[in-house]
Parts: sequence; structure tokens; C-alpha cells
Amino acid sequence: MVHVISSNTPSGGSQPLTLYDLSSKTNGLTDFRNDDQFYDSAIGGEGLFLPIALYSANPLVSGKGSIVLPPLLVTYPYGGSFAVTVQNHGPIDTFQSFHLSWYNASSTSNDGFYGYPGSPSYEKNGTIRTDGSYLSAAIYNMTLEYSYSDNTPIKLQIRQYVYIGIAYWPPYAD
Repeated sequence: MVHVISSNTPSGGSQPLTLYDLSSKTNGLTDFRNDDQFYDSAIGGEGLFLPIALYSANPLVSGKGSIVLPPLLVTYPYGGSFAVTVQNHGPIDTFQSFHLSWYNASSTSNDGFYGYPGSPSYEKNGTIRTDGSYLSAAIYNMTLEYSYSDNTPIKLQIRQYVYIGIAYWPPYAD
């Protein structure tokens, strides 16, 4: 996995999409930040402390709507963290909101959701939105609702990282 922290005001190049695409294709994350906020990057938690990608999706979205994502397979119970890169460039300009939800009909599953706006732990300046979660062993149906101020297509990065090893390598999302 390749993780990238990219400056909102780059001084050494003008191709942030190249690095974004590289991280997308390797199940990594890109975090767009102001230079003085690099130390707040969620990549330290999601990409390093929780180093194993359990789930990876790169849906192409635009405008307002919802999309059914590939299912999330959890083979044993664990705690992990979801991460969503809501724009493929910085600074945030067209992003308005998202709501990621997971559901399983099993009575032993831990259904849940997170989104922006709605939680005080999210950062409006950073591109990555994260939240911790506990999931039971199950197959979860994943849905994303989103809203952008225009209809420009944007490829998102949706990931779940864990710290416990898994018995398989998740497929690359692209």
C-alpha cells in the first residue's frame, strides 16, 4: 500500500492526481492538508498503527446520490477504523456530505454508519474522515450516500484498516 500526504498548496509539482491514483490502486490513502497540518494526518493511525487493509473501494461519484458498494467480509470479530478520502484533490471545495453505512441481517452483526456532517471528531480541513468501529464476523452490505456542489466526477477512497492479520489479501479496488 502506498499512502500519501499531499499539500493543498504544492510548491514542487502540479500533479496531485498521479499520487492519488497510485494510492488508490494499491489500497492506500491520500490525505490532502495544509502544510502546517501534516502532523494531524489520519494516515498515522489508519495507515501505520492499523496497517492491514481489510476493505477497499474506489467509487466514482458526482453531484448527489447513493451507491451500493462491494460487501465487506469480516471473518472474525475485531475493532478497526474506516477512512474515506472525500475528494481526489485539495483543498476541499465541492464536497458537502457523505454517509457510509454497513448492515447485515444476522442478529450477531454490528451494523453502523458514519458520516460528515454529524460527528465532532471529523476535520473539515483534512480530506480523510475516520471513525473507529467494532464488527462481528459477518458479511456486511455497504452503502454510501454523498453530496457534492457540482457534477464533476470524483473517485473516492473508502478503506477499513485493522491491526490483526487476515488470512487473505483483499483485492485491489481498481
